[in-house]
Amino acid sequence: MPLNAPWAYFVLVIIVLAVVALPLFRLIENPVGVSVRYAAIDGLRGFLALSVFVFHLLVMHQFIATGVWDVPASRFYALLGPIGVSLFFMITGFLFWGKMLRVKGRPRWGELYIGRLFRIGPMYLFVVLIMFGIVFARTGFVLHEPIAAVATSVMQWLALGMIDTQPDVNGVRATHVLAGVTWTIWYEWLFYVSLLLTSWFTRGRLHGWFVSGALAACLAGKIFFKLDAMGFAVLFLSGMAVASLLHENLKLRVPDNISSAIAVACMAMIFVFSHSGYGTVTAM
Repeated sequence: MPLNAPWAYFVLVIIVLAVVALPLFRLIENPVGVSVRYAAIDGLRGFLALSVFVFHLLVMHQFIATGVWDVPASRFYALLGPIGVSLFFMITGFLFWGKMLRVKGRPRWGELYIGRLFRIGPMYLFVVLIMFGIVFARTGFVLHEPIAAVATSVMQWLALGMIDTQPDVNGVRATHVLAGVTWTIWYEWLFYVSLLLTSWFTRGRLHGWFVSGALAACLAGKIFFKLDAMGFAVLFLSGMAVASLLHENLKLRVPDNISSAIAVACMAMIFVFSHSGYGTVTAM
């Protein structure tokens, strides 16, 4: 199966769907303790996770085969991962802003952040510890840098993504071991922290105006000042805008199948005409 052929991805999707349709996986369809759940988003996140996985798999395969660390040569796969990450950010903005709106900006903050720690931390630490094992095995368990430098790098990696660095460890490019997948966690933590301030707007009727203004400001920062961080903020704010519209019961009155067709058409246009999964036009 040609790795860079787009149809190979869809074959993989069919195989994965066949596997998850087995009775064994029905046990996890309705987790206990979840009061508000969007089934469509659950399904979408599954496809997005698979897309990001395939993107990084091809990046790693290319690196092992050629020594070149870059996005896949195929346009389809080069967009697959970034678009998946972009939609993940939008979903995060939608879900958490919707939660703020439901509780009128007064959530149980301790519960929220402890929940995030236990949601992100265990798997993150598991993966990073495996990475450390690979790194030190490659270096023969011998220090190739001063112990202080190695310890500093290790501590930065153990910060659960709260520090925006991915340093080399003992002279080994650690990001290559993990295919660079942990960079998104920094932006998620920034979003969660921002809720301490922005949740105030969900206590009244100003939430829609706030999100619209912030979205316009961040778009301007991305377009006119080329600020990449503003581009990522646009993604979270796009999801927040949808949550605000739904909270006010403002939505298109069209059948679900037509809405799905429109969404698929928009996605297809991105893959055909866009050159960046994080571009301004792609986000819009």
